[in-house]
Amino acid sequence: MLYLALLAFFDVWMAIAYIPLMSLNLFVDYYQSVVLLRAWFAYMLPMITVSHIAMTASSFLMVAASLERYVITCHPTKTRYLQKNRVWIAAFSIMMGVTCKFSQLFEMD
Repeated sequence: MLYLALLAFFDVWMAIAYIPLMSLNLFVDYYQSVVLLRAWFAYMLPMITVSHIAMTASSFLMVAASLERYVITCHPTKTRYLQKNRVWIAAFSIMMGVTCKFSQLFEMD
């Protein structure tokens, strides 16, 4: 259940990041407010980075869960290693998501 719990956590994380990002953008367009536009630009980049980290980490977690399911199905004698190291595999998947997308914070002006 570790992979499912982490996937649910990152899904909520993405939703929390996207709700203010998209809704404020609509308010900026509707009200044509410079103050709202500056506020949107101030937090747009960190929010997009956070949501992309969550999406990428979720993708790596799905790959890890699928790999574990494959090993359980096709090579049941080798499941002990994956079950014993599930926490480390999940942590590595999350770190890969952070590593792949953290630089996005510095890529835009």
